[in-house]
Amino acid sequence: VNQVLEHLYLMENMVVNMLQHALETGEVEEAKKRRIEATVNRDIKVDAPDELLPSDELLSIETIKDKLVTSHKQLADFAQEHSAETLIKKALPHPAFGLMSLEQWIPFVGYHEVRHTEQIREVKADIGL
Repeated sequence: VNQVLEHLYLMENMVVNMLQHALETGEVEEAKKRRIEATVNRDIKVDAPDELLPSDELLSIETIKDKLVTSHKQLADFAQEHSAETLIKKALPHPAFGLMSLEQWIPFVGYHEVRHTEQIREVKADIGL
């Protein structure tokens, strides 16, 4: 569970940094709307890039909570600071979905978290919690 939570923080933090960078330096690029809700389908396996893999070090639950609160706030702040009209004009590639608008990356993070919440539930059930 600790490693899943660490992965969520790492991913969200990376997405916020990528969005900010693309907004500041990226070219105007139109991306078609993707079916990101498919993210919650755990029958479809996607390997995380190495930089999003959790470490072998177990972080305290307080440290993980703090990191997740911080990354959630950064994403929420980014979404509030920029209009959908601004974010839809630029795009970034996703390894499974292809080119996605910056605007669509924001709810993708939520779907990604739902996916891993289900994973956490499975892990807990497997160990009898």
